[in-house]
Amino acid sequence: MMVLTGSLVVVAQCRTLYISIPTALALLLILLKGEIKFKYIKILLMFTFVSVALLLFVNIFYSNLLVKRILKSGSGVVNYEEDISGRFRIIAWIQEIEKIKRNPYFGQGFGSAFLYRGPLGELMKGMDPHNSYITIAAKSGLIGLSAFFWIVFAFYKKGIKYLRILPETFLQKEMIFVLVALTDLLVFIGFNVELANCGSGMFIWIFMGIGLFLINYSPNNPVESSLV
Repeated sequence: MMVLTGSLVVVAQCRTLYISIPTALALLLILLKGEIKFKYIKILLMFTFVSVALLLFVNIFYSNLLVKRILKSGSGVVNYEEDISGRFRIIAWIQEIEKIKRNPYFGQGFGSAFLYRGPLGELMKGMDPHNSYITIAAKSGLIGLSAFFWIVFAFYKKGIKYLRILPETFLQKEMIFVLVALTDLLVFIGFNVELANCGSGMFIWIFMGIGLFLINYSPNNPVESSLV
């Protein structure tokens, strides 16, 4: 499953994945402690080796163009200012944050439309700023954003606690995958419109549901079943 997740970089050709996937892997490495961290490092090394081997193998059938395409799309992360969509994000974020400051606690409401100047000075109306956290703060204020972070934090606290007491079984690897995938999505939505439509943002709740199912699956699990 982790190999399939890594192959999304090849399939989607989305430069945001070049930020979200490595960041997700690194953040989870920081959060884990003790013996489970060393197990995670072994899984991570195996995941990296298999993903690179699979990429190079598939690249042969694309006349060696696949790696070039990946490097080209990945270069947009570094040279984002040269791309109009990259500049659009920064400009939109700055303008929207200034609006959030005017009504920081409750936001503008879900019926309000986004309105700001684009990279070329054109008036942009109804275009989401491509940052789900800014969108939540703009629509429901810092109270809504804090509620979202509380749900995420509560899940991580429970998930990592469960992971540390879980024996080295298939369930342990499944839980690691859930945490990596969830962290990847939480970074990904910081650059895309996902929670405001039926995009991959819905998988945040799906992975949380899978994680809670795994936590409750073991009959001798000492971790409480609720998120509280």
